[in-house]
Amino acid sequence: MGAEAETTLYLPVNPGLEAEALDLLLAALPEARGVLEVLAAERPLLQAPLPAKTLRVPLKGVPAENGFLTLTLRIRFPAEDLCAAQRLYRLRLLPESRLHLSGRPTPPKTLAEFFPPYLERVVLYLPDPPPPEAAQATLWLAGFLARTYPGRVPELDLEPYPPRWPPASPFTRYVVWLEGGGAQIQEFALLLGDLAEAARLFLAQPGLREAPFPGEATQTLTLKAPEELGPRVSLAQLGHGPKRVEGYGTLTAAYTFALADLGPGHLPLGLRLRAVHSPVEPKRGYVELLLNGVAFHTAPLEGTLMDLYTPLPSRLLERNNTLEVRFHYAPPEGQCTYGALPFTATLDPGSYLVLGKGEVLSGLDAFPQALLPRFWVYLEPLDRFKLQLAARLVQALQETTRTPLRPEVASDPHPRPLLALGGPGLPQTLKAPLRTPGFRLVDGAGTLWLEVNPGAPYAALQAFASEGGPVLLLSHTSQDGRLLAPFLQEALREGWFGLHGDLVLGGPEGPVVSLALRESDLRVQPLPENPPSLLARYRREVYLGLGLLALLLLAWFYPKVVRRGKA
Repeated sequence: MGAEAETTLYLPVNPGLEAEALDLLLAALPEARGVLEVLAAERPLLQAPLPAKTLRVPLKGVPAENGFLTLTLRIRFPAEDLCAAQRLYRLRLLPESRLHLSGRPTPPKTLAEFFPPYLERVVLYLPDPPPPEAAQATLWLAGFLARTYPGRVPELDLEPYPPRWPPASPFTRYVVWLEGGGAQIQEFALLLGDLAEAARLFLAQPGLREAPFPGEATQTLTLKAPEELGPRVSLAQLGHGPKRVEGYGTLTAAYTFALADLGPGHLPLGLRLRAVHSPVEPKRGYVELLLNGVAFHTAPLEGTLMDLYTPLPSRLLERNNTLEVRFHYAPPEGQCTYGALPFTATLDPGSYLVLGKGEVLSGLDAFPQALLPRFWVYLEPLDRFKLQLAARLVQALQETTRTPLRPEVASDPHPRPLLALGGPGLPQTLKAPLRTPGFRLVDGAGTLWLEVNPGAPYAALQAFASEGGPVLLLSHTSQDGRLLAPFLQEALREGWFGLHGDLVLGGPEGPVVSLALRESDLRVQPLPENPPSLLARYRREVYLGLGLLALLLLAWFYPKVVRRGKA
């Protein structure tokens, strides 16, 4: 928020609860005198002077609609030069701000009401090992939670059946897998045992959603480039409604989109952008387009309509992208003060990206787009522990895209695209780049960068192509694989957004390391296993072999001993 701006807050309020107050924690840069106003449906709730670090907004009696309380925050910092102040003043609403609620949560009455507007935790009770149908429903539930609660995904915990039901919690829901049952609600628990019901509850059709906002650009337009004859996706289909900017100096509207939002194998080739704005005299303003912070196009503003087409440079594309539209405007005679006529612009949500076929990313950055439209999940073995890890990965991947992911449980590791979790033998089966317990990383000159001894267990997350399709593999070289849980927690500390390169490594202790082998001259050299590590790795097989040898010797000696005794 700048020198004179407003923003909207959507506060979730679960059924049976009522908002009492909102504690705002603020950080201003620089600290300057100003005014903050909080409104609900244009009704003032609070007007307070700035600077202030904490403010309490009374909300008693303010109704919530469709489970959300909508508040508008407006700020104003008096300044002689508003153009300079717009770039200087900043007011941040800190995430530590808290909403105070009262009342008693009411249990859902229908399946559609089971998941409330705000949820912190979902506990799923299922047997171990889980049947394939339960595992399938779990992965669908993980993706559903990430789509339904973007930015605040509830924790999903898989647990054994409890001896008694836990007490009700206002921000927790329980799902119980009961084989052969349908779907029914008991208080705050969902009893589920039918895969068809799970699909109806948790699945959404993959692909771009219907545009929720009208737009002029959806009408017939005069094409500005031959590429516009190809497929396109509007900003509305990407979830962005009309954006309006008003003020002086530099005004910015931002759009976010993931490559996975565009569908499998698609990338944006160009942008058709339209906006209606207040009259601008020649040489008094221009528009600047930035992709992921890098400017790639500018155009002067004239008249009252902006309608442009520009190619999008593929070198700037990332897995998750931010497109910024910056309007630079100077009022006539430089009168950038209160009372001067401000610049206003409304960007058309029917503006669109022109799409083409191709791939620009590799390694971990290619996911989740590489998993579209449907992918398979192979767990070795299929148990509750591995399923918990797979659900966490599905959630992290789904958080990065609006396109619904469709995971399917696989009985073998051959379908593609594939998400696989397993032990020391699975990388060999999938022909992964890193497939031995011991290895070293060296560059083209032979310089050693990293060495892992065969006896030292590690966990690895790899992205590669195998058998003609993309594979995402989470594996370990330990005895029981328990180090996978802390490894994945550390690797996903910033969600899938923070993962790049094509290999992530971690041991029982120490930091998690990300490596981009394809973009460097580093290569993996396997290390031969020493006898102690071989014995540790194949201890079970050795013991079984010794036991079998003892039985064979016993079967061979026993008749001779018996005959000698009779003699």
